[in-house]
Amino acid sequence: MLDYCKAEFELSKLSADKEHSKREHYIAAGIPREQWGLPDPPEGLLYIWEYFLKLSNRRQSGMGVNPISYTELDSFLRRSNVELDSWEVDLIFALDDMARRAAQ
Repeated sequence: MLDYCKAEFELSKLSADKEHSKREHYIAAGIPREQWGLPDPPEGLLYIWEYFLKLSNRRQSGMGVNPISYTELDSFLRRSNVELDSWEVDLIFALDDMARRAAQ
């Protein structure tokens, strides 16, 4: 899961032109997603990736990318009527740490 997500984060980084991401260049060039060098996503864990993306798209920002807080995660889970095991929460926070490092 972490390898797949790391590759996704790398695609979102700005390329040498500092205006477009690698993903945007691939799309503009018409390169099929299968050729982007992404590892296969772990099908059984894609729900965690989807939860993370929903949370990340609503994160607070200040002088930089702020971490997803326990309060934000708790609110999301309650509002979504979702229960996660502790390892799933840990995985969401690991993805958040990785995403913030990639954004630097």
